Amino acid sequence: MDWIFFVAGFRNEEFFEETIEANDLLNEAPEKVQKMAVDDTFQYLLDDIEGVVLPVVTTVLWGDDRQSFSSHQYEEMMDRGSSLLEIQASGYEAGLAYWEEYYELTERQLVLLETLYHLKIENPSQVITLSHEDIQVLDTSDMEGIEESTTSFYEIDIHWSSDVSN
Repeated sequence: MDWIFFVAGFRNEEFFEETIEANDLLNEAPEKVQKMAVDDTFQYLLDDIEGVVLPVVTTVLWGDDRQSFSSHQYEEMMDRGSSLLEIQASGYEAGLAYWEEYYELTERQLVLLETLYHLKIENPSQVITLSHEDIQVLDTSDMEGIEESTTSFYEIDIHWSSDVSN
């Protein structure tokens, strides 16, 4: 079976003095992961260092659908920039509690979030279409917010019904 790999590179400017060659952070990663990092991930982390364009990376995270690895131990990985993923990498209950507090979710929004989460976990490739009632639960009338929401939902195959009027 061909596993789906992911590679994430991060940089924390507090660690620039200690930055080593980005490829060295992947010594223990499979060759396929190393190639993906060089061809794609590191391209978003390029910087001009004394006239030479190089990927500036302070920690790397990689894995597949079963497990993940890092170039550093957990605490150091977080300090070096991976803290951006702290909520995404947390357990279900902790992530849910964070979203509820941070986004000030109503009870109905929380129920919708949990429903969508469980539908996607059961069948990640399933396209879901939000009903007019679901969209109303989101409680937004700001056109920019609606456009950003539809784009974000669409990226994970959650579509909005054609009627988004309140």
